[in-house]
Amino acid sequence: MSFAEILQTSLERRTSRTMALLAPETPSKGRLPFPMAGPFLDIYAGLLRAGVFPLMVRRRQLQLLEKQYDWADDGEKKFADILKTKANPVFESWDNAWDSLWDNYDPNRRSAPANGVGRNGQAHGKAVNGHGPGGGLLGAVKGLLGRDRSAGAAERPSESAAPSEPRPMVAGLRALMERHAEGNHYLPPKDDDVTLLKEMIRVHPRSIEDAWRELTQVHRQEFAPADPKEGLRQGALAEAIIKWQYSLPHRIGELLALKAAADLEYCDANFVRQFIRQSARSQEEGERAMPYLALFQKSMVAVIR
Repeated sequence: MSFAEILQTSLERRTSRTMALLAPETPSKGRLPFPMAGPFLDIYAGLLRAGVFPLMVRRRQLQLLEKQYDWADDGEKKFADILKTKANPVFESWDNAWDSLWDNYDPNRRSAPANGVGRNGQAHGKAVNGHGPGGGLLGAVKGLLGRDRSAGAAERPSESAAPSEPRPMVAGLRALMERHAEGNHYLPPKDDDVTLLKEMIRVHPRSIEDAWRELTQVHRQEFAPADPKEGLRQGALAEAIIKWQYSLPHRIGELLALKAAADLEYCDANFVRQFIRQSARSQEEGERAMPYLALFQKSMVAVIR
């Protein structure tokens, strides 16, 4: 494979697998955050191909990296070794691509943005990546995100995007994702969720597999041990979740805790509320640190054990 093919295949497989492992298996009454929602996972690979990868391959760092090796000779192994280092041009280019898509609208900018995309994802007259006026990267993404599962959902404006309300954040990719989330019943990204998307590449799916294997084992041993002698003391599961939150990027750790709340029987509303409280100096501080988990907890049924 060529370098570009290895880049796209490896990163798409790595991040998609991580999201799939974090997605709850148990149907939820509450809306899930976008990285855990099936409809978002359905369009995620297309989002990478339409928006992220075209920007990445334009970065000088990756162009220099491409010239350093013969990628036809065991290129996938070379690429995997590069991803093992914390600081590398792939991570940097990934971050820059998401930032470019996320922050394309600056209310104080007088000239056209560098990526050729203006407010509300409309491309300027200059062709971008082979697309003419009205196209560009965000134009391609707009077509992708417009394919809602519910008929006509893409045509309904988001309440958060009402003209009468101020829009201090972006109006391109973010607004398109909001509309897709509204039409497909999942939680849209918040202002700082570009950080969550950027963190996905820094987590190997094997880490999520190891974490979930440990959490399910500790859950069983604390709440329903086959042998009472193998039972764990109260609080063991909460401690295991906290341990993985420190091992994983903070936002990924929050999603792992939410998966535990959704899929593990004894992680009921009371357990999750106490977990949030114990993880910070106050309930309010804990909810601010883990907003998706806090919102999901409010949709859970309290179970008295």
